[in-house]
Amino acid sequence: MRVNVLVTGGSSSLGDVVLPELVRVFGTVAATTRSPQATNRIAPSGAVPIACDLTEIRSLDLDADAVVHLAGISYGAAAAALVRMTGATRLVAVSSASATAPLHPRRDEVLAAEARIQQIDAVTSIIRPTMIYGSPRDRNVSRIAGLCQHSPAVPRISGGGRLMPVFADDVASAIVELVQANSPLSLAPVSGPTPITLGQMIDAVCVATDTRRLRLTAPLSVPIALAKAIHDPRSKLIHAVQMLEVDRIVHTPAEAGFRFASTDFESGVRAAIKRYPSGKRAN
Repeated sequence: MRVNVLVTGGSSSLGDVVLPELVRVFGTVAATTRSPQATNRIAPSGAVPIACDLTEIRSLDLDADAVVHLAGISYGAAAAALVRMTGATRLVAVSSASATAPLHPRRDEVLAAEARIQQIDAVTSIIRPTMIYGSPRDRNVSRIAGLCQHSPAVPRISGGGRLMPVFADDVASAIVELVQANSPLSLAPVSGPTPITLGQMIDAVCVATDTRRLRLTAPLSVPIALAKAIHDPRSKLIHAVQMLEVDRIVHTPAEAGFRFASTDFESGVRAAIKRYPSGKRAN
């Protein structure tokens, strides 16, 4: 069998958005799967499910022009095996913006995985998305939206660092560009167009869902100070709270060399909320 693109991690939250776009642009697309549940998630996109366990790839009777690796940067060996077995000449791998955060506990691990992928014998592009939102199953903005929608009123949030959340559709656009590019980017961030604070994110969600606001302002400095005092390096929650004070600013897509028009958070969150299960209709 021959396909234009082979995708790993197609049943992931990001795959929900990326797979249909790859099918729309490239036509014949296959996606690896190792469970009936994953197959059921992949099938509606129009991609062809291919049984393949990325932890132990023995053989694959498939030819592909390109491999798109969504399954996690730590599965670099699997990406290399698939490039070799399919004869693909191009690889696009999704990494993590944690590679650019000096305080992130996985930074060294991610950088090492990226270095291994860059050794694969193919024209290789690695993207580092910031906080991804907008998939029906995202675990970032959907949680904020859920809290806002189920609270009688939401306080305003002050302080904290700035971040650049990226709409999942923009990540899909970046991947499509890199599969098609004559001169692909070897390592690039993929972000939203403007740095915003957590408070501004919550403001946009509240506007989109018509959520009532309190006059009370809650400063992030209080939970950040508590997290620093506890300082448990094993706790993901403690680390996440500590990171709230850190500016996580990268190049915008235009600055990184992409051509697509990146989505501002206010527009993106209105579209995202319509996709979230049991969400209010956005304004």
